[in-house]
Amino acid sequence: YSLGVARESPPEGAPNSAVYRDPKAFADGKCPATTSPLFRTFIQRAGVPPLMLASEWEPQEGRDKEVQLIEFLQQLQHVMSVSLKEGGHDYSQLLALLREALEELQRVRGGRGGSIPADAPKTADLAYGLFSALVAVATAKKGLIFVTGNAPAAPPPDAKAGKEAKGAPPPGMIDVAQLPQRVSLDILNGMKRQGFDRKADLAYSAAACQEAQKVIPFKTLVKHSFALRRECDVFGSLLHGSRQLCDSLHVALSQASTEYVSKKTLDQAVVDSLHAPTKAPPANGETIVFWTNPDIGSIKRRPQEYRSVFLFICADESLQQPVPADGGGGGGGGDKHKSDPAAAPKVVRCDDVSLAGLRSLADSLATDLTHCRPATGVAAQHLAMRMRTLARILKGVSFEGQEGPAAVSAAAVLDSAVVQLLKTLRTDSDAAAAAAATAEEAAAAAGGEDGAAELVSSLLAAVLDAEKCRELLRAMVQLLEQNGSAAKVSHNHLSAFLRAVMAPLRCLPV
Repeated sequence: YSLGVARESPPEGAPNSAVYRDPKAFADGKCPATTSPLFRTFIQRAGVPPLMLASEWEPQEGRDKEVQLIEFLQQLQHVMSVSLKEGGHDYSQLLALLREALEELQRVRGGRGGSIPADAPKTADLAYGLFSALVAVATAKKGLIFVTGNAPAAPPPDAKAGKEAKGAPPPGMIDVAQLPQRVSLDILNGMKRQGFDRKADLAYSAAACQEAQKVIPFKTLVKHSFALRRECDVFGSLLHGSRQLCDSLHVALSQASTEYVSKKTLDQAVVDSLHAPTKAPPANGETIVFWTNPDIGSIKRRPQEYRSVFLFICADESLQQPVPADGGGGGGGGDKHKSDPAAAPKVVRCDDVSLAGLRSLADSLATDLTHCRPATGVAAQHLAMRMRTLARILKGVSFEGQEGPAAVSAAAVLDSAVVQLLKTLRTDSDAAAAAAATAEEAAAAAGGEDGAAELVSSLLAAVLDAEKCRELLRAMVQLLEQNGSAAKVSHNHLSAFLRAVMAPLRCLPV
């Protein structure tokens, strides 16, 4: 040390050499001893490098945005590939990376309209690839833990398969030698402890504990891995020992079980097609939903009370109607769909969905689905009320106080969408209602506002088909499952309803 005039405090954001006053103080990155005068400074300023999200993409000024977008997607592909193989396949991290890709795609393509280079991938293809990857990650996250859809029960293991291979573990069992030692010891100690914590618990036999020293059931390891993963997510992977154990167990299961690889890991082909999509969005009318937390800077209210939702609404061939190019009824353009809203996909976004309202509506719809199962019909007025509530929740709190011509137009669109949805839920056995549908529409068109009001009142007084309503309610419950991150919802008429109602929230010109 040298005597002299003390230097002034370094500015904010200065390099470590200026902050610590000594370039060699932390050159090796190791924490000093607790008796060192630099220990407290190291703990305050350096700390432990976290394994959670601590980085973001910074666009470079002066470069073409399209070039930056392709570079970003290529870097995303490499990062996700490393995460799949060496990063423990962290589902929360993968979802956050794909969310960042959606943000970058909206930043670049959101305001460009049709001015996209000819050799660049289409916006719809890129968006569908990202949404498909989100669904794949969410499905892998729930694989082997939760029952998805109406999947048939797995066949019982073949006992002969384990006897043919000498030295191999029985079907459904994993050899302890292939697992981290701490995992096998934790499971074994848990088996020995059961029955002593509470007297009502059934204790494992000595033979079962003896067998657990050699092989462990695959289902037990999957549940243990799920518990370790949730513990890491709760603490943001701050505890490096727990995160390393979780990643080690994932690698061990990936090497020991092909079923684990097929159902708990993301396919590499999905990652490879992010920057160069190989297939266009299908025109089957399905809706892909992605729920996430809103950005802190995008909402002025308390972020923990709201959720962000992204919707990719595919085109629907069954609802497309030939519209002439000139807008008339004749001419040679009758096979074109230039003005048909169902002919193109749509991507919408809302950042201020009320979490309390979302949970309340999801609970109400689940109750309606339970009550609808033994019923033979559903009141149209009740279902119309649910659809209006769904539109109000998904459009966010910022649309609730909207006034003026925009509010009047949105209300008219909502009324029309509700009427069109109710028409599709009529009973097929009601031949009179089906035959009179065209006549009612013609009378409503001829009668103006009075005829339209009469048509709406007649629809609201009808009784809808119970089976069709059950399918709609099941799709709505799946749509509002915000804890599942991402999901595909297959219901054509619900997609048509969302396409009409959520049109003001479109975020990508596809």
